[in-house]
Amino acid sequence: MRTRRGAMTLAVILALVVWLGVLTSPAAGPAVPVEGPTVARAGPAVPGTHAATTGPWTPSAVGATAAAVAAPAAEAAIPDLAPHAASAVLMDAATGRVIWSKNANAPRQAASITKLMTMALVLDAIRAGRLKWTEDISASEGAVHTAGSQIWLELGENMTVKDLFIAVAVASANDAAYALAEHVGGTYDNFIAMMNAKAKELGMKDTVYRNPHGLDETGQQTSAYDIALLSRYLVTQDPQVLKYSSLWEYRLRNNKLWLVNRNRLLKMFAGADGLKTGFTTGAGYGLAATALRGTTRMIAVVLGEPTSELRFTEAAQVLQYGFAHYVTPASWQPGQKVAAVPVEVGTAPTVDVHPATAFGVTVPRGRGAEVESQVQLPLFVRAPVTKGQRVGEINVTVGGAPAGSVPLVAAAAVPRVGPFGLFGRLFLAGWPWLR
Repeated sequence: MRTRRGAMTLAVILALVVWLGVLTSPAAGPAVPVEGPTVARAGPAVPGTHAATTGPWTPSAVGATAAAVAAPAAEAAIPDLAPHAASAVLMDAATGRVIWSKNANAPRQAASITKLMTMALVLDAIRAGRLKWTEDISASEGAVHTAGSQIWLELGENMTVKDLFIAVAVASANDAAYALAEHVGGTYDNFIAMMNAKAKELGMKDTVYRNPHGLDETGQQTSAYDIALLSRYLVTQDPQVLKYSSLWEYRLRNNKLWLVNRNRLLKMFAGADGLKTGFTTGAGYGLAATALRGTTRMIAVVLGEPTSELRFTEAAQVLQYGFAHYVTPASWQPGQKVAAVPVEVGTAPTVDVHPATAFGVTVPRGRGAEVESQVQLPLFVRAPVTKGQRVGEINVTVGGAPAGSVPLVAAAAVPRVGPFGLFGRLFLAGWPWLR
């Protein structure tokens, strides 16, 4: 009995000593590579699911750095890929780099492409937990009397957020966009203020919003480059948008209303899965398009096309140039688990880490084998760990030269175990000797 009591006393003392030692010990072990430099093998550029990100998103990717990789000499002489468009942009989604452009910052009306911002704010609200896909929205007078493309909402008719969102993404329904705007913003005017605030956050310097659907209105404008920025935000921060923008058809009201996607590029171009068409008399025909081939995603924007047919054929030409000349062998998404790091004296033994933001490296074709990545993580981190806490980083090189990095952050909080919990662990660990 005396031996058992002595062992228990010793365990308590050891627990207190260890716990006090933790309070003054370094927060993390030495940083070590999880693996040696290897040819990068990242997952698809846009996975099917997405976890919440930490911190704000910016066009340059918060917390990530990327060095420009030399393009082919031929790039200096790229022909006009969209000769009939008033303005156009080809952007690499992984890095946000503009590969080719034409009047990229010229202010223009964008018609229903404006709805990309409406969709972005709906997805932001869902990701933040302020809105649910299954939530019902009641159609107001303003929604019912919105002109242009419609799903013919009736006053007081209830429809779920999901159905309204799909009506916007697939059929470009103006009344659905209005109903979503009122519901998410609280008021129509507040939602317009939210649209402009988000545009500023994303660095859309040529953009001013006056409505959520894109009907021509004095003072409303954007640019091909700003639309590309917004498109990149959507496909990297919440790729769930592609689940809906790629739907070819959808049925509403118990199969009574059949919606067909207006984006014919979905059937014309391999890998196309979004995003939005637009047309008004003032804007002409436009398209914000994206496609994924392997791990490479490209974004093309064409505005002010004279015909519907030309917007699709010229957007396809722009995308094809990107895929023909560039490849993205390494890309990571927010929420994509990279590793699990041991936690010292935590309530959980490990914590998962993921990139702080979307990150990738795109290089000219022929240089993909030169891309290597290395994950740098400590041997352990000390509790408490906060969600979003920087834990390590991914470093990428091209041909041995640094090409960029992205921080790795904790996916969840891990509190520190208390002295009694630590005693319990030591007691259980020493149990065979206490018998």
